[in-house]
Amino acid sequence: NFQKKFDYVFSLGVIHHIPNYEIACKKIYDSLKKKGQFIGWVYGSEGNELYILIFNNLRRITIILPDNVLRLICHLLNLMCYLYIFLCKIFPLPMRNYMLKIFNKCSYKKRNLMIFDQLNPSYAKYFKKEELEELMQNSGFKKFELIHRHKYSWTIIAQK
Repeated sequence: NFQKKFDYVFSLGVIHHIPNYEIACKKIYDSLKKKGQFIGWVYGSEGNELYILIFNNLRRITIILPDNVLRLICHLLNLMCYLYIFLCKIFPLPMRNYMLKIFNKCSYKKRNLMIFDQLNPSYAKYFKKEELEELMQNSGFKKFELIHRHKYSWTIIAQK
């Protein structure tokens, strides 16, 4: 409920986990001083259709599991990723660029945390570009830029 208090607001990997993200973005706008900037990062929908289908259905089960069971599942999926990454080097599989350029460079421990992060939240929204444009406009932002990061997520840079 801050009003015109901040020069910058950052939200990296949060808004896509808030069911009432419209209200959150409006409050971000209201909290910024004149010419204040909002910088955010959210999950993207474009190019992730197969991934979203698989993980949204898997998440229906994993959100009710105890964390220790989910961690075991994460280890199993992480091990399976070695095979998928190898196959991505040979075939143009879905999410090939992400798997080779981003995920493959992470340590085993970090990959486990990333998998856990995808399977644990009770809510995850994957935004389309048009949805983000509408969200920014409806929140009050007139000037904003959307950057399709690695073709799997969106970076938002907006000014009040």
